[in-house]
Amino acid sequence: MRREAMFSAASILMFLPALALVMGRLGGLVVAAPLLGSRAIPVKIKAAFVMTAALVVLPMVMPTVPAEVTVAEALTGMAGEILIGWSIGLILTIVATGVEYAANLMGQQAGLSLAPVFDPTLNQETSELGQIYSMVFFLVFLGVGGHREMVMCLLETFARIPVLTFGMEASFGEALAEVLTGAMTFGVRLASPLLISSVLMSVVMGFLSRTMPQMNVLTIGFNLKVLMLLGICGLTLGFCDELILDAISAGFDAVRGALAGG
Repeated sequence: MRREAMFSAASILMFLPALALVMGRLGGLVVAAPLLGSRAIPVKIKAAFVMTAALVVLPMVMPTVPAEVTVAEALTGMAGEILIGWSIGLILTIVATGVEYAANLMGQQAGLSLAPVFDPTLNQETSELGQIYSMVFFLVFLGVGGHREMVMCLLETFARIPVLTFGMEASFGEALAEVLTGAMTFGVRLASPLLISSVLMSVVMGFLSRTMPQMNVLTIGFNLKVLMLLGICGLTLGFCDELILDAISAGFDAVRGALAGG
């Protein structure tokens, strides 16, 4: 009985360093990934998710783990493991910020950015328009299985980048720059109907101010811009799913490109 207890304790101690490394990679993803990294999710639930997922993934990862991993080696390699998961989550989060960027552009043109609201889940100021577009983005993200694809990308890293073998490659920086550029382009494309309409309305208001000086163009123009924003959002919100799908696909392509280069 004592020998069995000692054997069990030795087995547990042998698996602990590998489990810690797997948890580090999963934890990096949970910290930075969209939805999973939300402050609305309690830390205890995130920790329980990381622990459960690590126990599920560990049997698949054990063949790639060096035979004898000491606690010191695990602690040293933990930074690299966290960075792998964090990089994947960061790339996908940058894609999601393109929606917020588009909402800010539209809000500035219509004057809605003058009255931001506080979002307790993000602990920062945002706009009602940004919340609406973010909800649409995450609904599309979940609807197309983005959360499953995100986990699959992380699982692929264990085959392409075994534990304790991570080195910062140029491909990660290139993927980050590509996603930043793509997120800004995505935001401008999403906001382009309102931006074009706003320019045309400014031209019309300028023409009216010249032909009818007695008209209070500033007051009328502000109200018309708000109405125009609401109308364009109502007309285009249901047709922006293709743009969102393209942005999500580009984000996952960037992740896989970085992993292939890593």
